[in-house]
Amino acid sequence: MSIVKSLSVGDGDMGTLPSVVPELSYDGMKISNGDMAMLAYKKMAESKSQNEIEHLKEALLEYCRLDSLGMVRIYEKLKKVAI
Repeated sequence: MSIVKSLSVGDGDMGTLPSVVPELSYDGMKISNGDMAMLAYKKMAESKSQNEIEHLKEALLEYCRLDSLGMVRIYEKLKKVAI
């Protein structure tokens, strides 16, 4: 089992991002929701394995990049609606 796959939680809830910005998706990502991100961060902080830390760090950065871009896109859509 991969390091990140062992973090799987929840029922795969789609969440807000794909609902509002369907061109962005967490599908296929090692970390695909906030709960997994929190668990990965905790696991990374507690790990003694440099290999595990690096894998978790890369997966977290990938998730955070998309999540941040998603928040910008949601904001842009909300701004258009408010005008």
